[in-house]
Amino acid sequence: MGINKVVFCGGGGVLDKEIKVGQLLLVEGAIRDEGFSYHYIEPSRYIYTDPVITDKIAKYLSDNGISFTRGLTWTTDAIFRETVARIKQRKSEGAKIVEMEQAGCIAVSQFRGFDYGAIIYGGDDVSGDEWNNRGWRSRKGIRCDLVMLCKKLVEVI
Repeated sequence: MGINKVVFCGGGGVLDKEIKVGQLLLVEGAIRDEGFSYHYIEPSRYIYTDPVITDKIAKYLSDNGISFTRGLTWTTDAIFRETVARIKQRKSEGAKIVEMEQAGCIAVSQFRGFDYGAIIYGGDDVSGDEWNNRGWRSRKGIRCDLVMLCKKLVEVI
């Protein structure tokens, strides 16, 4: 349909309480624990974004004084899989945030051959024995700023 670039933005549950609400994660890849991505590429434990695209985004963020961290997400399509044991395991595998889309989005971008980058902001905290909402869905300013940032990033990649 003519799409050649996509920059995704959204929020996710943090796996480390030190990640503040609104802190940006530049997605380098995802741990695949869902079904969507497997319809587009061969099975694997991890799927990665294109490092050239990710580096372009990182350079823009750094050049413009925008604080961020880089890393993996854990993509799962079922919140009840977010158990204490699985959260600990995914953290040990390198995940910083849990969300529901990245593995599938990265897979589709590879299958369809378009440039793809993603930024997820730290939302609720799923790292403890009890879930902490942290008011993450009410942070409209963070979400609006992130959408505007991603509009700029589409031009960069």
